[in-house]
Amino acid sequence: HHQHEHHHRDHHHHHHHHESQATHHSPSHHGSHHDAKHGPSFVQDPRAASTGLALGNRHLQALEANLALITELETVDRLCEDSIIGAMFGLVEGQPPRSEVYDTVALCAFPELGGGGPASDVLLHNLKEHYAELKASGQLDAFEEPEGEEGGDDGAPDLAQTTLLYFMLVRVLGSESGKYGHVVRAKLKDWKDGFRTLNSQVGRIEVIKDSKVEVVLFPIPNAALLTRSNRIVRDLQDQIVDATVLLPPEVKITEFLPKCRTVADIIQRQANIHHDWRRRHIAHFPWAWLCFVLVLIINIETIFATRVLKGAATVFGYLHIITTLFLIAAYILNRFPIDQQWFAAATVSQRKALDNASNTKAQHAMHAARLAAATVSFWAGTRLAYGVVYLLFSILGVAVSHRFFAFHLFDLALRVPTLGFITKAIFTNVFKLLAAFLLLFLLVYSWTLVGQSAFEGRYVFGAGVVECAADTPLVYCLRDSLYYGYQAAPNFTETLPNFGALLFALLYFITVVQVMTAVVGGVIIDSFARLRNTAEEIQVAKDTTCFVCSLSRDTLDPLCHSGFSGHVKSEHPIWHYAYFLLHLDRKRQQHISKTGMEMYFVKMEGLRKLHKLMPTQRAMCAEGTDGETNMSSVLDAVNKHGAVSAATAAEVALLRTRLEALLKK
Repeated sequence: HHQHEHHHRDHHHHHHHHESQATHHSPSHHGSHHDAKHGPSFVQDPRAASTGLALGNRHLQALEANLALITELETVDRLCEDSIIGAMFGLVEGQPPRSEVYDTVALCAFPELGGGGPASDVLLHNLKEHYAELKASGQLDAFEEPEGEEGGDDGAPDLAQTTLLYFMLVRVLGSESGKYGHVVRAKLKDWKDGFRTLNSQVGRIEVIKDSKVEVVLFPIPNAALLTRSNRIVRDLQDQIVDATVLLPPEVKITEFLPKCRTVADIIQRQANIHHDWRRRHIAHFPWAWLCFVLVLIINIETIFATRVLKGAATVFGYLHIITTLFLIAAYILNRFPIDQQWFAAATVSQRKALDNASNTKAQHAMHAARLAAATVSFWAGTRLAYGVVYLLFSILGVAVSHRFFAFHLFDLALRVPTLGFITKAIFTNVFKLLAAFLLLFLLVYSWTLVGQSAFEGRYVFGAGVVECAADTPLVYCLRDSLYYGYQAAPNFTETLPNFGALLFALLYFITVVQVMTAVVGGVIIDSFARLRNTAEEIQVAKDTTCFVCSLSRDTLDPLCHSGFSGHVKSEHPIWHYAYFLLHLDRKRQQHISKTGMEMYFVKMEGLRKLHKLMPTQRAMCAEGTDGETNMSSVLDAVNKHGAVSAATAAEVALLRTRLEALLKK
C-alpha cells in the first residue's frame, strides 16, 4: 500500500490513519527479547477465547491492523484495494500447512466467524461484485486484452487480476485454515458459477525454500489462458515432456527448466499473434492439409489422365505453390522462433570456442568450420529446409511435369503417427545404412574380381545376363554384378559345376544375399522396435509418475486426498511453472511489486539455480503437518523489519478495546 501512497495521499487520508495506528503500536526488539526470555504473555480476549485462539498483545496488534485494512476495502479505489489484498496474500504466502496464521487471517477476513458481529463478508462481497462486472463486460470468456494493455488507466491494476487476487486469498484461507477452513470453503463453493470459472484461472506451483515445500498461488496470465488449446504450444509441450520424462529426476529438472522458459516465450508470442487477425489466420490455418488435397487431385489426374481434370491440374499446381508459400510463412510465425532458441542452445559451445580471443588463425578456421557444420546439420533437419524442398518440387511440377507432385505425397508419412515411426526409423539410421551399403559394395566388388578371374563370367544372376568374360572391362562386370547380384546367387551355365564353382556360389549367396539383406532390414526393424518401446515407456512414465516431483502413483495415491490424478492435475501441473515465469514477466514489465516468494524466484532464476527450487522427490501432500508455527509469526509477517516496542498492560487493554470495536462493526 505504501508503494502507491503518493498517488492517493489526499483521497485516502482516513485509510493511512488506520495504517499509521497499526504501525505506531508495533512491538520492538525489546518486546521480542522479553517474550523469548519469559515466554509469550498472552492476554486472552473474551471474543478470541470463544474461538479457541490464544491472542497476546502482539497478536492483537496484527489482528487489529488486518481488520483495519479489510474495513478500508469498502472505501478505497482499485489501486489501494489491489495493494491491500496483495499485502494480505503476502501475509499467508509461504506459511506451513494448517498454520495458525491462516486461522488468524481468516478471523480478520470474516469477523463473524469469531462471533464478532453480523456477517459482513467484505472479501466475498467485493469478489462477487468484481466478478459480476467482469462477466457483464465479457472479459471472463475471452481474456483478450490488446497486446501491452493488460493494466488499466493511469497504472491501475487490471480488474481481472484484482478479482483473481481476491479469489486466491479466499481460496487459500479455505484450504489451509484448520479452524475456519470448512466454513470459508462452504461460502466459496456455494458460489458455484464464479468458483468454477475463477478456479480454472489460478495457477499453483510448489517450490522448495529453506528446505521446506511451499505453495505459490498466482493468477494465470491472459497469454496462457488464450493459448491453452493452441496446437503449436501443445506440440511443443508434448515434445519437451517426451524428451525428458525418462531422465533421472535431477537431470530431468535441469533439462526441463530452460525449455520451460522457451515455452513461456512461445506462449507470449502465440498470444500476440492471436491479437492480430492477419497473423492469426496465416499461423493457424491448416495449410498443410490444403496442400495435401491439392496434391491428391493433381496425382489422380496424373494416374488416370482424366479429361475433366487435365486442364484444372495446372491451376491446382499454381494454387499449390501459393499455399506452400503460406505454409512456410506459418512455419516462420509458429515454429521458427522455437528452432532459433534451440539452435542457439545447441551451438553455444561452438560459438564460445569461435569467440575465444586466444585462437590462432588455424584454430579460428577450425572452430568456424565446426560452427558451419553444426548450423547446416541443425537447419537441414528442420521444417524450414523441408518447406524449401517442398516448394522446389511444386515449381518443378508446374514448370516441367505434374509427376513431380508425387513427391508431396510423402508428406502424409510425416503426419500419420505410425508412418512417422517408420520414416524416423529410416532417417535416424542413415549413417548405419550407408555403412551397410558400403560393405555390400565391397563384398560385391571382391566377388566380382574372383568371378571374373576364376570363372570368366560363366554364370548368371537369375534371369540377368552378366558380361564378365576375361576380356570384359571390369566396370561393366561390376555394373551387372551390382544390379543383378543383390537379388540372387550366381547360377552357373555348366550342367555340373565343379567344387570351386559350387563354393563360390554358396559363399556369395550367404554373404551378399542373406547376410547383407538381413543387416539392412535388421537396422530398420530394430530402430522401429526401439522407437516403439521408447514411446510405450514414455506413456507409462506419464501415467505412473509425477513429472515435477518424480513420485510414483503408488506413493501419491494414499497421501494425496485427490489421488495421483488430482495431484498431477491440480497440485503439480507441469506447465504452471512456465505460466509463473509469464506472471513474473508481466509484473516486471508493468513495474508491479512482487511478493516475497516471487522475488526469491526471480533471484534464483538470475543465479541460474531454479532447479534448486523444484520439489524433486517431495510434495506438499506428502510432507505432513510438521513444522507448525505459533501465532506470533503473524506479526512477524506483517512487520518483517521487526521494529517492535515494549508492551505494557495499558497498551494491551487499549488494543483489546479497539479490536472489540472493530469486530462489532
